[in-house]
Amino acid sequence: MQSTPLLATADPALIEHVRSFARAGAVDLAVLTDAASVRAAWHEHARVLVGADLCPSLSGLPRRSDVAVVVWSLMPSDGLPATVWSAALALGAEHVVALPEGDLWLAEHLALSQPAPVARGRILAVTGACGGAGASTAAVGLASAMQHAGRSAVLIDTDFDGGGLDLLLGAESEPGARWPSLARTNGRLSEHTLLPSLPAAHGISVISADRSEWSRPEPEAWTAVLDCARACFDVVVIDLARALQRDAASWLGPAAASTLWCLTPTRIRGIAASAVLLEQLAEARISAEVLVRSGDRTIARGDVQRVLGRPVLGCLPDDRAVAVAAEQGQPAGGAFAKACRALAEGWLER
Repeated sequence: MQSTPLLATADPALIEHVRSFARAGAVDLAVLTDAASVRAAWHEHARVLVGADLCPSLSGLPRRSDVAVVVWSLMPSDGLPATVWSAALALGAEHVVALPEGDLWLAEHLALSQPAPVARGRILAVTGACGGAGASTAAVGLASAMQHAGRSAVLIDTDFDGGGLDLLLGAESEPGARWPSLARTNGRLSEHTLLPSLPAAHGISVISADRSEWSRPEPEAWTAVLDCARACFDVVVIDLARALQRDAASWLGPAAASTLWCLTPTRIRGIAASAVLLEQLAEARISAEVLVRSGDRTIARGDVQRVLGRPVLGCLPDDRAVAVAAEQGQPAGGAFAKACRALAEGWLER
């Protein structure tokens, strides 16, 4: 049986529409326009899309799985004529889909014809021990450091109703897919379509929140996006929002491929918050490593280690230049970039 999906229709508009989605997803599509040819090839393809125009002439075919009836119609699927539904029922179709209303379904259905992407990329998540810790800035700096080390990187925003991580890269005006267009995914994503669809700046691709629409992905959508991102990129850097920390295991992907860094400001309140967070993560059997964010007149790194009872992996300097770079949509340079590169290189060598 061929993995290539079959489109059976003589409708030119339907053929061109389905072909456009197949091309976008790098999917080979077989097209047959007469009933006799379709009957001969009925069991040769893993998936079959039958145009409503050919349904009546295909009655009597043996039942098989993965058959869907598609029709080019401006009315929704539940408003299609009863004749379409009865013809689909006689054919044993599992779905009846009106296009273009069902374009998302079509894209996901065609993507299932592709081999599952091989997820090889590693995951590095950064979260703040408290508000204002600078986790987002650190995530951008680390993604930039990965690029500097010769690794492809994607930055994923999990503050789904926030201002959008693309702002820190100066990519807010870049066209491309953001969470509202990805959050409804319920099937496999094609790496051939995800990578070119993402906004990017400074060599870093980003999956960001959108300022015009709030959309939190369902678990299936998050898994599909994360798996595809790991297939497309060497490193997936996740800016893990504080609201997701209690359920961090659900957002980090496979434990063997993921690392969580807890960014701790070197001030009393930040260290206290870090102690609480680390205990909560430990109770959930989630391993986290400590980074500190230090400025002038702050608690020394060694003292932070003693209070938290665990080693501090590294230190990111906190100075005005970092804030200025963020406002300008640029990864920070200077000492901050140097520290991020040292951390990235150490992590990549593990």
